Amino acid sequence: MRGCGDVVSVSRIARLAALLLAALCLICSARADSGIESWSALQNAIDSAASGDTIVLTGDLTAGASDTALVIPDGLEITLDLNGFTLDRNLERRIDVDGAAIRLLSGAMLTVMDSGTAPTGTITGGYATHGGGINNNGTLILKGGRVSGNTASTAGGGVVNYGVLVVSGGVITGNSAGEKGGGVYNVPRGRMRKV
Repeated sequence: MRGCGDVVSVSRIARLAALLLAALCLICSARADSGIESWSALQNAIDSAASGDTIVLTGDLTAGASDTALVIPDGLEITLDLNGFTLDRNLERRIDVDGAAIRLLSGAMLTVMDSGTAPTGTITGGYATHGGGINNNGTLILKGGRVSGNTASTAGGGVVNYGVLVVSGGVITGNSAGEKGGGVYNVPRGRMRKV
């Protein structure tokens, strides 16, 4: 035989479950609305990131005319998950260093990966003197994604490496350079290895 206390407990549990469900719905909708939707928003996410953070793309991003290279600052160690999406620097003419899609400063570390169900994440559209896709002065680890469709007027159409470049996955293809290293140009002081 059940007493009144048992009914109250079940009622309280039902109310708590309803409150938890409502809270979860709010959290889920907040995450859905917090996606990075512009080139500058991605730079803001990079600037706000702490070492060890992973930034996951939630859609294709195309740079506007006033946007510059995405800069990974000295001392920051982050992962960029392309998640099957495209970062397009969208340049048809050369813009020296800022024409790169991504620029790592000395002391920065960037890991690029692609967790998308179809590995189609791409860094494209950069056009710089050196390093159209990625201009690396820090440590760049390419685990996934494609660096493709970038141009350097001199060297390193896909990647120019002044620091450390580790390629353990992904593809660097379909880039061009005016003088050397259409895909990758490793300067004499740069260190590069494929694992």
